[in-house]
Amino acid sequence: MMMRKKMAGILASAALAVGMVGALAPTAAFAGNASYCSGTYVCVYKNSGFGVGLGWRTAGFSLQNISAANDNEASSWENRTGTGARWYTDANGKGDCHSMAKYSELSWMSPFGQNDNMSSWAGTKVC
Repeated sequence: MMMRKKMAGILASAALAVGMVGALAPTAAFAGNASYCSGTYVCVYKNSGFGVGLGWRTAGFSLQNISAANDNEASSWENRTGTGARWYTDANGKGDCHSMAKYSELSWMSPFGQNDNMSSWAGTKVC
């Protein structure tokens, strides 16, 4: 009986931990900005919560630098494609790589220390 209670407690703790990690991870809910990022695009935004579009691309786009005006400005993104995408903290695919999983979004990059750090991106695969 005591062993069952311990096991139940361990399982409950594990489920809670997984739930908490899931709450922080990019989601596939698409609460994003459908008026800006409609169809199947990878889109980035200046503001958290998908405000002020900075750019969008179709799936499979090759590595590109963010424009000088928008460099290090992104605060949220959504990937509405069936292909993974990624972005880098430096130009030309250099620096830290961050994945944008297929059919996912991130409404605020700040909790992950990624806010205003995007300098290049590609729509061909995740990191």
